[in-house]
Amino acid sequence: MRKYYQLTGIERVFLVRAWIQLILTDYYLRTRPFDRILDDYQRNPEKRPASPVGGKSISFSRSAWLVDVAGRYSPVRATCLKQALVLYRFLNRSGTESILRIGVRHGDGYFQAHAWLEKDGETVFSPPVGEEYKPLTMVR
Repeated sequence: MRKYYQLTGIERVFLVRAWIQLILTDYYLRTRPFDRILDDYQRNPEKRPASPVGGKSISFSRSAWLVDVAGRYSPVRATCLKQALVLYRFLNRSGTESILRIGVRHGDGYFQAHAWLEKDGETVFSPPVGEEYKPLTMVR
C-alpha cells in the first residue's frame, strides 16, 4: 500500500495546480459574481487538456486529499467552498460528473454554511460528523 505522503510525478503536478487554483478561486470569489464563477468552473472546453482527476492516474479520493493538502499550505484561507470549487473544476475539466452542494444549519443564535462535493454517491469535503446541513443549492 502506498503511503499518502509518497507522491507520483502526476500527483505532484496536480498538487501544484490545486495550490494555484485555490489562490485563483479566492481571487475570483472576491472579484466576480458567484454565478459567473460557476459558469466558468462548469465548462469543459474540448481544446484544453483534460485534468488527470478521476482517470486512471489519480483516483477521486486521492484528488480530494491532494486538494486538502494544497489548502493546508495555501497563502489564502482554504475554506470548504474554495476546496470544493477547485475539485469541482478539475473534475469537470476531466469530464467526470460531480455535484457541488452548499448547505446551511442554524441553532441558538448562530448560522453556519458548508460546501461539499458528491460524486457517484460518495461525499467529499462532507459536513462534520454529527452535524446536519440542509442543502440550499446543488450544482451539476
